[in-house]
Amino acid sequence: MILSSWNCRGLASKPKKLVLREMFLNSKTDILFLQETLGSGVEKESALNALMPGWRFIAIDSEGHSGGLAIGYKEGRIKVSNLWGTKQAMGMEVQTSELAFPLSICNVYDPCQDRVSFWNELMAKSVLKGKNLVLGG
Repeated sequence: MILSSWNCRGLASKPKKLVLREMFLNSKTDILFLQETLGSGVEKESALNALMPGWRFIAIDSEGHSGGLAIGYKEGRIKVSNLWGTKQAMGMEVQTSELAFPLSICNVYDPCQDRVSFWNELMAKSVLKGKNLVLGG
């Protein structure tokens, strides 16, 4: 299973969307973490799902002039359960035919202030307490 992470700093421009499509649509990447998607999570999900056939994206809203997260995965390759999200983190449980165990995946956009509290709260989440964790962002 191949995971990729990209701080895209917004996905509104057509050239950036085309670069995303070119880089990942036919790549061997199975799961894609996007940070700083900016804007509405619902709008980003819709745009990304239309842009990348065969992929499924979930996204959360940004706050202010930065933030926003999305996770995409190739449909048919990954079985997803237990989706969750907060202002600066989102995650899911995944299972693939390549792994005999479930994997917790978390995509994070770390805040500039009060980082200790952020990480303490994030690590207290039960979904992150398993030993099979991939943390990206």
